[in-house]
Amino acid sequence: MLAAYLFATILGGFCGIILKKTLARYHPTLESNELEK
Repeated sequence: MLAAYLFATILGGFCGIILKKTLARYHPTLESNELEK
């Protein structure tokens, strides 16, 4: 059960990074806003 939760968390984080990179490519302002925080 714990292994499945960890796997889902890692997979979700990985997908989140890809999504941010994809969005940043089409919306450069998003990338700069993230860096400023």
